[in-house]
Amino acid sequence: MSGYRVLGILTEAYPDVVTDRLLLKGDWSVLVGGERIFWAGGRLLPEEDRDRADDFSPHPFYYYSDEYEPHLPDYTKAEKERIIGTLEGRDRNPPVRNPRFFDLLYRIHDEESAWDMMTRVNFLGFKMTVHRDMTDKLARIDGALRKLMESDGPLRDYVASLESGSGYSWREIARTGSRSNHSYGIALDFTPRDYGGKDAYWLWSRDFNREWFTLGWSRRYRPPESFVRAFEAEGFVWGGKWFLFDSIHFEYRPEILLLNRSGHGL
Repeated sequence: MSGYRVLGILTEAYPDVVTDRLLLKGDWSVLVGGERIFWAGGRLLPEEDRDRADDFSPHPFYYYSDEYEPHLPDYTKAEKERIIGTLEGRDRNPPVRNPRFFDLLYRIHDEESAWDMMTRVNFLGFKMTVHRDMTDKLARIDGALRKLMESDGPLRDYVASLESGSGYSWREIARTGSRSNHSYGIALDFTPRDYGGKDAYWLWSRDFNREWFTLGWSRRYRPPESFVRAFEAEGFVWGGKWFLFDSIHFEYRPEILLLNRSGHGL
């Protein structure tokens, strides 16, 4: 992906915060909350970190299917071994993303400042702590889902099956050195009382199934399509579509949707 195109998508996704796309010192850059951030070899980095870009993993842009149940490949034996080996290497050398872009985007730089940006919302009856920028979006999703539940029995049953909804939590992504988007209050988890014997999270599955990534959709826990679509309509992605799937997880990433729609595909 070219820095010019990616940074253009970021200005479209966050027009009030990300501005002034400019080629500077050999890299495309943008202003984020008034600070210059550079597209340095696929990393969004402040100027002081450009000379050590290899210390950080690429910024998380990825293919995100518009299908509710994207095609799951039939892997060859060699492909399976390559995937397993790659993930074992990831365990030995966990990815570390530079947090500065998201810190500037959400006005957060540590746990104390994170709390200052949080608010409490009532979402489908759950009291949840989220970033204040998410308030209006979640209110619209709540309203849309409540309207749909009037005629959508499977959606009603799914919402009734939930034990909890949670948002903000200051932590790293499991088995990595990168800050979770829960730390910014832009990620949500909806936990059921019972997974019905299905797999919901790749790491849990990996503990007892070496080839967990071959699991078909019938083996994976997932919310109904109407629930997923309501979130996507407001700029959230669903973790159930990720290769490293997390089926109870949603996070606000409008740039991912923009990159994968309207001719902007990766």
